[in-house]
Amino acid sequence: MVSDAFIPEFEDPVPTGATVVATRPGVDAGYLSEEAARHGFEPVAAVSTLSDRPTRTPSRFFPEFGLAVLEPGERLKGRNRGASIAAQAEAAAAMGTVERHRPEFWASVDDRPGPATGDAAFEAALRDWARDGLRLLVDRFDVPGGRVAFRDAVPEPEGSDVERMTDDAGATWAMRAVGADRAVATGRGVDVCILDTGVDPTHERLHETVAEALDFTGGNNPNDVHGHGTHCAGLIAGATPRGGVRIGVAPKVDLYSAKVLGDSGFGREMHIFDGLAWAIERRVDVISASLSLNLGPGEDILGVYERLMRAARSRDILVVAAAGNASFRPAYVHPVAAPANHPTALAVGAIDRADRIAYFSNGGRLGGPQVDLVAPGVDVLSAAVSPGRLARKTGTSMATPIVAGIAALLKEHDPGLSAEALRDRLASSARRLGAEEAFGAGCAAVPAGV
Repeated sequence: MVSDAFIPEFEDPVPTGATVVATRPGVDAGYLSEEAARHGFEPVAAVSTLSDRPTRTPSRFFPEFGLAVLEPGERLKGRNRGASIAAQAEAAAAMGTVERHRPEFWASVDDRPGPATGDAAFEAALRDWARDGLRLLVDRFDVPGGRVAFRDAVPEPEGSDVERMTDDAGATWAMRAVGADRAVATGRGVDVCILDTGVDPTHERLHETVAEALDFTGGNNPNDVHGHGTHCAGLIAGATPRGGVRIGVAPKVDLYSAKVLGDSGFGREMHIFDGLAWAIERRVDVISASLSLNLGPGEDILGVYERLMRAARSRDILVVAAAGNASFRPAYVHPVAAPANHPTALAVGAIDRADRIAYFSNGGRLGGPQVDLVAPGVDVLSAAVSPGRLARKTGTSMATPIVAGIAALLKEHDPGLSAEALRDRLASSARRLGAEEAFGAGCAAVPAGV
């Protein structure tokens, strides 16, 4: 039995120390900046054109979304993080230009807690999380004679073609599972933007597909150091050299890389807003977001990500986003993480090579956000940060770019598809696997003839 402390500690997002506000309609950036300064926040700079990005400014305003991220000035910083957040909330509530407000949070590639902060409360929460995780393991396993054994081993799915789901000389198991190894289309002429830790443009599988790359994290290096972004990019667009194994679904797409997560794998919401704004202004066809923020149902009180998703939909852009990796099935199923937890985004869960739902894959709750599709996300081979190298990774982060790549193939095959029609086509061509809470419409698949 999972202890009461386990779930809340695991779900709580980690604040960055800044405040996100939803502004009233028609707010002028200059007036917002003046009012923010009067109430103790740092001055605000508007981000509205490509030439504005990337820039280093204390506070940022995104007029198209009606959102701003306000950095606290000296008088709002307080003696500790909790006091600062409380002071900022009081100051934001007093601003006439602000409708609603909440803390800004850290997002990450794999749902881990935020980076080390030196905050005693955060460190205590992390210790509690580890303690309750160990209790969960004790409840789930027997240890007879010092050996670990499953109490309830998961059987192979009836009729599952496990042998087919293996890597071979021609294609990885992930490519075979979705039918990418049989695809006729290549994604040519389709623009895909990846929001991640950047991409290694020197990798032999990717160097011909990266059309543009920008760093929105406050640095000046759009290249990937962490490795997560390069791995995801390889699953979308990795080329297949002569005699090599196929790792990418749509090797001829034009890939746009928005580095919104830093070299540690964490990033501020401000940077995600920035990268999304750039992709939307670029009018790409598909956005792939293998990042997440664990907000439970109803917790995104500003509708922040729904505003972003609506802005993308208004430009006819399909946003494919990772459901998140915070579950421990079957004991605990975590709700879908942001930004995938809004209906306008296409939320992607993960399966293993036997078509089973991955134990970590987030899912829907009654009245909460649902998974739309699943794709391979366990032990998936793709590009690594060093040129010519490949590596295996696991997570809904891996499933997401596979679905984005299939969307690119469908878009090339039928350029007139709207984002909504593209979403419908992905659902109708999926392989049905099981309960909708876990699998959504099923495993994304390349239709015959595409």
